[in-house]
Amino acid sequence: DSRTAQIYASVGGILGIKKLPRLYVARFPISPMLYGYVKPRIVIPDLEFSDEERIRTILAHELIHHRRGDLYVKLACTAAAAVHWFNHAIHAAVSRCNASMELACDAAVLRELGDASRSAYGTTLLDIVRRCEGVKDSPMTTGMNATAGAVKEGIMNILDTGKKKRG
Repeated sequence: DSRTAQIYASVGGILGIKKLPRLYVARFPISPMLYGYVKPRIVIPDLEFSDEERIRTILAHELIHHRRGDLYVKLACTAAAAVHWFNHAIHAAVSRCNASMELACDAAVLRELGDASRSAYGTTLLDIVRRCEGVKDSPMTTGMNATAGAVKEGIMNILDTGKKKRG
């Protein structure tokens, strides 16, 4: 709708993204995600969010993945896991890389949108995990990792207001 489109354009402007990926709204349970290497697209679930700040945090999260080029990192990780399918260390490294990518994106959202978004962001992540329980994301998207450990680590990171290390 036009309200979501205005919020999307506003968040893109805040993040300094000149060419925004196309935005789609899914009518079925899905985790918000970025996909597409040549023509990136963002898909968000059709959830009723009365609070504009919650919509902003979802869109900011996916746009930060886009700005950072995280899809290409995931492609490299998937290729490494495919070539070294027999090496358990590679699979563990890929899993940790994906988790670190999400944590870094969470930190960037809070840095870009400010601490006022902290509560709305945490609540939104929990809502999405609850509503998308059992939905499996593709390794070629930036969909949220909804495992209990990843969610706990993400929420603890959001609640931690201390200075974060770069890298």
